[in-house]
Amino acid sequence: MNLLVIGNGLDLDLGLPTKYTDFLKFTSAFEFSVGSNIDEVNKIDEFDTQNVYYAIYSRYEKFNSINLENQYQELKATLELFEKSFENKFINKACKDFLYCVHNNCWIKYFNERYEKKLISGENWIDIENEIQNVIHIFEDKSRFQIIDEKNNAIIDTNFNYTDNLDIQEIINKLFSGELTLFVDDYKKFKRLLLKDYDKFVMALGIYLNFFVSQLPIKIETASRELQNMINGENFPTIDYVLSFNYINNFKHTGSLKNTCFVHGEINYMAELKKCISANMNDNDKVNMKIENLISRNKIIIGFDDLQSDEENFELEFVDYRKYFQRIYKGTDSQYVDYLNEYTFGLKRAFEIQQAKENFIKPNSNLDYEKFIEEKTIFSDRVPNRVFIFGHSLDATDNEIFRDIFLREFNDTKVTIFYHDSDARKRIITNLIRILTKPTFIQKTKGKNPDIKFIEQTYNSIVL
Repeated sequence: MNLLVIGNGLDLDLGLPTKYTDFLKFTSAFEFSVGSNIDEVNKIDEFDTQNVYYAIYSRYEKFNSINLENQYQELKATLELFEKSFENKFINKACKDFLYCVHNNCWIKYFNERYEKKLISGENWIDIENEIQNVIHIFEDKSRFQIIDEKNNAIIDTNFNYTDNLDIQEIINKLFSGELTLFVDDYKKFKRLLLKDYDKFVMALGIYLNFFVSQLPIKIETASRELQNMINGENFPTIDYVLSFNYINNFKHTGSLKNTCFVHGEINYMAELKKCISANMNDNDKVNMKIENLISRNKIIIGFDDLQSDEENFELEFVDYRKYFQRIYKGTDSQYVDYLNEYTFGLKRAFEIQQAKENFIKPNSNLDYEKFIEEKTIFSDRVPNRVFIFGHSLDATDNEIFRDIFLREFNDTKVTIFYHDSDARKRIITNLIRILTKPTFIQKTKGKNPDIKFIEQTYNSIVL
């Protein structure tokens, strides 16, 4: 069985703006262009999408005329996304929903501040998930919070404003300085607002990818040779299944690799909207179209999974940010387990057949020996699982799934990892050591025919 595992690096190789930096830049340009006069959510319906476009365009022209190259290029990318979307009849609805999700969002504000100060380690979504993990680990440490019952006469930090607009960095600063004291009800409100903005941030990403990015053409011709071969089925093993950590089904464009498991969910904003749109929309359809209800049906998963050594230290109060919880709660695809079990089952049967043959004994008495003999030709000559990983850094935030791939019993899986450059290879090796432990990693990468091998992606030279 040949399994292809793909991450965001594949979307980037196809020329799509799917880095978290692309998302943040688009978000900043969008919200700035709407204007700071929208201070209340109930005023969002007052803005006009056409005016947003022209506001961005005027800034674009200004930066171009005064030669501010970085700002010019950022706005150029934002304009291209808008231009591709204007023909879509849902443009006004999508823009209003997007603004609802990003306006005064404490998570997006926190990410932007960290990015502008160059405090985020990279440009991949894994780096954002690490930021989320760091924040949640801080908030899980209750020893930092001074939580008191209202009946106490303790002095409360009256300088901290418990409004609907949280400031994550301000809260962290106060926690580390020991200046934050909370009533029990305030602590509950803090957690509720934090999660509400988190869900809105995840929904904003879904709208960005589904409404704006998905309308862009993929650029197979400029992708790496390895990805081109993979998509075209040339000089590459036939792929039986795909395990995707992405949210966009890019292979739908190519007509190949249809057996795909979207373990982190697939973008569904537009599909949910279209379900509600009909010539005879009823009141229930109108309710379902409200952004709050669309958020509740959003299938995208963003978060982290702790390493096993850290699992015992977390609070269930923040379990919503764990990927394994989200996968179950949102009901995303877990079919990859069946992909892996299909081969594992066959390998066990082959092992039992071989044992029976060598020892001249029948296998387990409750099994049909004659059926074993019939199956011998199917299972005993079967080649090992082959897993090809493309565009994923194998970070520990996804360690639960990768441990299942690399460490399951009866697993003689051969893994090929494609990487973009030497920095990416170094990062992948470091992450694998963290997931597998040093002895296991060394065991799986040594020898002439290792279980894990690395291949650098190659590109055709482009003549300008």
